[in-house]
Amino acid sequence: MVGVAYPLLALHLGYSPTAAAWVSFAWLVPNLLFHIPAGALVDRWDHRRIMIVTETIRFSLITSIFIFIDLKSLSFYHLILIVTIESTLSVFYLVSESTRVPTLVNEKELIGALSRNESAIHLAVMVGRPLGGMLFGISVISPFIANLMFCFASLVVIKLARQGIEAPKSASRRRLLKETTSGFAELRRLSYLRTATVLTVITNIVCSAVLTIFLVYLSDNESPLVVGIVMAATGLGGVLGSAIAAPSQGLARRMVNSSKRINRVSMLLVHLWLWVVALACLLFTQNALSFLLALLLMGLAGGRSNITIREFAARYVHPQKLGRVTGVTRLCSFGAVAMGTLIGGLLVEHLGILTPLWMMTLPLLALALACTLLQPLRKLFFMDSAPDEVPGPISPEPSTSEVPSTRRRRLTQRLTGQYTMAND
Repeated sequence: MVGVAYPLLALHLGYSPTAAAWVSFAWLVPNLLFHIPAGALVDRWDHRRIMIVTETIRFSLITSIFIFIDLKSLSFYHLILIVTIESTLSVFYLVSESTRVPTLVNEKELIGALSRNESAIHLAVMVGRPLGGMLFGISVISPFIANLMFCFASLVVIKLARQGIEAPKSASRRRLLKETTSGFAELRRLSYLRTATVLTVITNIVCSAVLTIFLVYLSDNESPLVVGIVMAATGLGGVLGSAIAAPSQGLARRMVNSSKRINRVSMLLVHLWLWVVALACLLFTQNALSFLLALLLMGLAGGRSNITIREFAARYVHPQKLGRVTGVTRLCSFGAVAMGTLIGGLLVEHLGILTPLWMMTLPLLALALACTLLQPLRKLFFMDSAPDEVPGPISPEPSTSEVPSTRRRRLTQRLTGQYTMAND
């Protein structure tokens, strides 16, 4: 929501469109710079404390906006500074949140918890941007008042949430740069996670390029309301994809159990084929309805596969490295979005609408066929066996203080890798 409100505020204060573009740039840059160090620091520090500190500072920053607007002394450089700091805090908050979720639930609850968390993310994408523009139209400070209220609610919820069990923090004082490389090492170690990350990069580039093509093609032919509805389709698809996570997992198991021809089902392969179908919807007709259907399918596939990736990471990445892995995967995802926007703009400017769609569809179709039919590629789309030394997500019920000492000691042993899954 504030990602939309900040550049609008710059324009309202009388600054140039170029200045507003710099504000948007300041909002995006921390996502490219700080995910990797944030992941390493989250693994060193307490997740809950990071979330509380970041929300407290954000609360203070938003309050300062009210003061400076009231005094009519909000300078361009002050606005840039506020935007950059708030975006950086958001990076730390989101990495901490993603890393913390598996510590709050046991294994049976994991898929449901990740589904609800992922649904909330996509719901924010779907509602936040139009809400930010609508509130700004009502009053300049309206989106910031709403942001202040959400920030306060977030602090209350974090305070009231269960404690959970976090992995013991490393006492090592190694250089931060050396610690960050372990996130990439985990991607090399786990081929399924590496495949999922590469697939996410490819599909995010395609989705961002399609969104850019849509904006160029339909912005002059459709009303702002229609454009807004179509733009929200990816968020709606993400919510639906997250909601069907548990049912689709059960359906896949029933398919495998009831058919002798089906040995395993890969959500990542389903994801890839759904994107091929989504792009095929745009090859023969380009209108609001076809873009809506394509983006809805893309969001659905992306939301569902995100849960698969997060579930795998929660189960098979060591808790002390989960923050670093989260930072790496989020950086790859966000970088792909930025790259796709640029690629889409260049393609549509020089080649028109239809040619870029064919240029994206045919390679993606070839990739889907190769990964489905060629066994060496196909096996990369299925989960590795869990390494014995990597524990799964465990949480106390309901708090560590109520767990008997023997049970607490066994939980700690599992989190530190001294107690294997097979032994428990």
